[in-house]
Amino acid sequence: MRIFSYLLLVVSVNVWSKTLENLLELNEEFEDPSGIRKNIHSMTYQLHIKEPDFELNGIYRVTRSGQMRIDIYDGESRVFTEAFDGERGWQWHPEMSTAKIIHGEKAQALVHGIQLPGKLYVLKDLRAEGHRVELLGKEAKGKTDYHLIKVTLSDGFVKYYLMNPASGTLEVNRDFRAFHPDIDNTAIPIETRHKRWKNTAGMMKSYQSENWNLEQNKWLGTTTVNAIVFDETLPVDYFAVSYFNRAIGVNE
Repeated sequence: MRIFSYLLLVVSVNVWSKTLENLLELNEEFEDPSGIRKNIHSMTYQLHIKEPDFELNGIYRVTRSGQMRIDIYDGESRVFTEAFDGERGWQWHPEMSTAKIIHGEKAQALVHGIQLPGKLYVLKDLRAEGHRVELLGKEAKGKTDYHLIKVTLSDGFVKYYLMNPASGTLEVNRDFRAFHPDIDNTAIPIETRHKRWKNTAGMMKSYQSENWNLEQNKWLGTTTVNAIVFDETLPVDYFAVSYFNRAIGVNE
């Protein structure tokens, strides 16, 4: 009896694992059917950000070398910049005379944005990068019976995804974090709903995302992508805090 139970468990695990592998393939086929992502070193997103108290524009850049930078503008004026140079994070706003190094959760939030699927990576890539991907089951939302997938990054950060069973689209994701850690580091349950999928030079990208506070059923903001550029030419030290400080006229 014990042998039968053990064999049943092994078969169940193998079937569940095979189902996950099939879903990873389905997601890859939707997001990057030709596999071009592996030849893309960087992506640049031109953004419009709308939240309850403001509307701003932004430029987000991310590289396969583990770097990112986002610049936020109110009209022509830069109002905020933060970046991760591959080793450390930094931040600037107009009240600061020079950009400063950031640590802890603020810096980790920037790293998570680089590592998670949706930009340079698809779900299938994550395990090779040292992260964990698990299939938890199914969840009904609206008229769709989604596959529920759990991603655990190498530092322990957890994010849940709802995958459309027909297309492989990651239409919804959820996590528990501060929405703007530079302003308020209180963690809240956030649901992000991805919409307006478009083919961009061979890759399918979401051009609009809505963020909701699940605890209060409150809309937090909508980010609209106006354009995506692959492999933009940038200065070698573009992501370094020293480069930014020189650009704003600070001699270090």
